[in-house]
Amino acid sequence: MNQRKNLCTENFRRALELREDPRKFIELVSRLLGASGNELRAWANTATSEDELTSKINGILEKGGVCDEWVFLWTVCGQPTDPQDSGSCGSSSIATGNDSASVRGTASDQEPPEESSIRLIGAQIQSIADTLISTIASTIVANGSKLIIIHGGPMSGKTTLIRRITDKLRLERGIPASNYRDLTSLGVYTALDLTRVIYLDDADMESISQTVETQMIKYYRSRSHVLVFTCRDISRLNNIVNACDGMVVELPLPSDDELVEIISHLVIRGYALSLGTSRKIVNLLNAFGVQDRMPKAIDTMRMMLYPQLYADFRKGTIKMGRQELDFKRGNVEAAVSHVLGIKVMSATGETDKQLSDSITERIKGQEDVVNTIIPSLTSIASGMTDPTKPAGVMLFYGPTGSGKTEMAKVIADVMFNGVFHKEEMNTYSEKHSVSRITGAPPGYIGYGDVPAMIEFLDAHRRGVLLLDEIEKAHETVADHIMELLDTGMIRDTKGKKHDARGFLIIMTSNVMFEHNKANPIGFGTGTDSTVESPRDELKRSRVFRDEFLGRVQTVAKFKALADEDIQHIAQLMLSDLEKRLLSVGVRVWQKDTLLEDIIKSYDSKTGARSMKNFTETHIKNRVLERGRKS
Repeated sequence: MNQRKNLCTENFRRALELREDPRKFIELVSRLLGASGNELRAWANTATSEDELTSKINGILEKGGVCDEWVFLWTVCGQPTDPQDSGSCGSSSIATGNDSASVRGTASDQEPPEESSIRLIGAQIQSIADTLISTIASTIVANGSKLIIIHGGPMSGKTTLIRRITDKLRLERGIPASNYRDLTSLGVYTALDLTRVIYLDDADMESISQTVETQMIKYYRSRSHVLVFTCRDISRLNNIVNACDGMVVELPLPSDDELVEIISHLVIRGYALSLGTSRKIVNLLNAFGVQDRMPKAIDTMRMMLYPQLYADFRKGTIKMGRQELDFKRGNVEAAVSHVLGIKVMSATGETDKQLSDSITERIKGQEDVVNTIIPSLTSIASGMTDPTKPAGVMLFYGPTGSGKTEMAKVIADVMFNGVFHKEEMNTYSEKHSVSRITGAPPGYIGYGDVPAMIEFLDAHRRGVLLLDEIEKAHETVADHIMELLDTGMIRDTKGKKHDARGFLIIMTSNVMFEHNKANPIGFGTGTDSTVESPRDELKRSRVFRDEFLGRVQTVAKFKALADEDIQHIAQLMLSDLEKRLLSVGVRVWQKDTLLEDIIKSYDSKTGARSMKNFTETHIKNRVLERGRKS
């Protein structure tokens, strides 16, 4: 099961965090599966209680083991097993009958080979393997000790390399090796172990405790062994490396051609991607500046092959032998969209129209703003942004309640699958408040706690980060924000960098629209001025420093809502309320009267926000009260 957990896709790993609430877990996995998720929901409804459903889920996860949502669905449907199927990425196999796929059993206890076990390795990694084999052999001949740490990102080839080394040592030089899956077993069992080479593959070394670290150093110094470990984050192991004079081997990232070969080489139940399709995946990942290309490429491959395989499995049309599938760019874009959590589209006029229609369907009265931001959104959707900076930086300014925050939320829904985080910058008006962005310094209360914004960045690779009322931030906070806008990275008090390069950063401001304008802190002093463009208007206002505005890619000015816009927004609010109430069995009556009252609640000082508050309190309570009386 440890191996399966290491192979979990990012989305499925997040779903596993909801296992204590089985219904939420099933719903999240069902959404990941798309239309095929309905079958999973139907299976979950057969459970008579939450405990029974929890028991079923745990039985699948712990006994059969799964690595992603498709294998979970496969196991739920009761897949047959076939020990001869060695090209598997999951835990299931297929047997077909004459008319339909035969279904036997539940889950296989056989541990399937993981993707990296069959990955190709390039000349650079082969050269590293040869060097390490010579180093290990000479160390053993000299009856010495050696600590070797193989460092690389997810699916960078660490497992393949370490297996290549141990296999060659055993077959060509007669040197056996022992594998320990966790560090605690190292001190328990190796007292009776006579092998000279010990390796820990995927040992989660980044989270070892101080006690285990001390035991490991003591063990290394007291024996003549070669210890070979793999890790993703070498910074946690500096003490061990220094104390044991360890040798750190940095694995090179695969080239584009090698990555294409790796993807097309992988097989799921006889299904594989063509070289052309594999090349399209790599090109798209490069366009979006994806850092961990290997796991994302393999996740994309899964998202393309599993639905095809599952559909054929249900229809009983599975064929024997390797089947190489070629997909059009649109299919590849859809799969990459799912894996990256971002809308992936081609840079065409049709894309502009689709994005514009999706936004204006929910945002009324700000057509000029939509026209201003669409080119930037299209660049993000087509992967044409600079991978060394945030995906985009926008500044929205205008009167309160004109739709700035709502626009940011809509963009998050349309382009980033709803991944959204808001920071109220008016709470950052003091110098010490910078700790809420970077974390408290050592010796202060809250040291070690992860700030909400950094936690959001670490939990997601792409999304919308909204900095509301940015002009209210203290100058010290503003400096950190400008570094974030410039590099797409933010450093915490421990010196660790956090990546925001896949995020669209949107800032909002009410500057020049506040009725009682206070002196803004941290960006300058303000004066009113009438100019022809939004960017020039902000420059002449002197509210924002030039170096700050220079980092903003798109400036959009929101206008006050017109009467027809207010009516459209009121209709949307009432419609949304009606859908929510109908979902719990409450019917909305006299909608015309309710709509008129919502429109009357509009306040020019607070904009559409006044209607929203009125709808969520007075209107909803009025509908519920009528429902109780009827």
